[in-house]
Amino acid sequence: MGENDPPAAEAPFSFRSLFGLDDLKISSVAPDADAVAAQILSLLPLKFFPIIVIGIIALILALAIGLGIHFDCSGKYRCHSSFKCIELTARCDGVSDCKDGEDEYRCVRVSGQRAALQVFTAAAWRTVCSDDWKTHHAKVACAQLGFPSYVSSDHLRVDALEEQFQGDFVAINHLLPDDKVTTLHHSVYRLQKFHIIVPLLTETIQPVCLPNSEENFPDGKLCWTSGWGATEDGGDASPVLNHAAVPLISNKICNHRDVYGGIISPSMLCAGYLKGGVDSCQGDSGGPLVCQERRLWKLVGATSFGIGCAEVNKPGVYTRITSFLDWIHEQLEVGGVPQREVDVTVQLTCSLHPM
Repeated sequence: MGENDPPAAEAPFSFRSLFGLDDLKISSVAPDADAVAAQILSLLPLKFFPIIVIGIIALILALAIGLGIHFDCSGKYRCHSSFKCIELTARCDGVSDCKDGEDEYRCVRVSGQRAALQVFTAAAWRTVCSDDWKTHHAKVACAQLGFPSYVSSDHLRVDALEEQFQGDFVAINHLLPDDKVTTLHHSVYRLQKFHIIVPLLTETIQPVCLPNSEENFPDGKLCWTSGWGATEDGGDASPVLNHAAVPLISNKICNHRDVYGGIISPSMLCAGYLKGGVDSCQGDSGGPLVCQERRLWKLVGATSFGIGCAEVNKPGVYTRITSFLDWIHEQLEVGGVPQREVDVTVQLTCSLHPM
C-alpha cells in the first residue's frame, strides 16, 4: 500500500473471523472426504466455545458462593473486631474466642414485662429456675454474675464472699408483680473496709432503669422528655431544665405519607402530638424519653431528630433503646462510669419517685 492509498477499513469482529471460519467456502460441488474432515476439524473450537464459557461462569459462581459461605455468619456469632465466626454454643461458655473477648459479654439479661432473669448458655436464652433449668445452667449464671462457683449462705464469712467475687456488680432493680423488689447491688464493695464505690449522684441526679429485653411499651402511653433545648423552633437553649409529657406513637402512624413518609425504622420510635404544640426541640438531642412502668422510670428513647418543633404531623423521633441493649450492656461491661469512694453503704435503685 502506497503513502497516498487510503487505509483499509477494519473488518468487523465476528466469532467466524476469531476461529478462522471466514475462509471456509460453501460449494455446490460435493467435496471429497479430506475436505469434509478439514472443515469439521476447523469447526471444533466453535463447537466447544459455549462449553468453555459455561465452565468459566460456573467457576466464578463457585468462587462467589464459597466466599459468601466463608464470610456468612448465618446461624453463628460474628466477632465484631474481625471477620471470625464462631458457633453459638461457644458464646458465653467461659472461653474468649473473639479477639477482645466480646463473645463473653451480655450473657445475662432481664427479659419481658415480668422481668425474667435469663442466662445465655448452650446457644439459647434460658430463664432462671424454669422447667428446663439444670444444675450446669446455675453454674454458668453464677459465673456470669461474677462468682466462679456457687457459695453456700450457711455460715458464710464476709472475706470468703469477697474472695469469690471476681468483678463489679451492675445495678439491676425491677419491681415484680407481687411488689417484691429484687436488687443486685451496684459497684465494688470493699467489705472489710465497709466502703463502696458509687457514681457521682445527688438527690436530684438519680439513675434510670434500662428497659428489659423485648419489653414493649403500648402506643398512646404517656412518657416524658426533658432537656435544655430551645423552647421554640430556632430559639436559644434554655437556661433551665424543661420537661414535657408526650404520648408514644406507633411506627405505622409515624410512617404515614403525611407524617414522615416511611423513613422511621424499627430502631426508632415517635412520641408527641400529631396536632403539634408539645415536642422536644433543637438542643434536646441525646436527652431521655422515660416512661413509668410499675412505679419505675425506664429509659425508652433518646431524643434524635424532628422537623421543626411541635409542628403539625411532625412529632419527635427518638432512638429506640431496646434495639441497642446489647451494645449498651457491652459498654457497661467493658468501660464503666466515673466513680469515687464514699464511707457509707449505698444501695442504688432506679427512681421510684414521680417526675
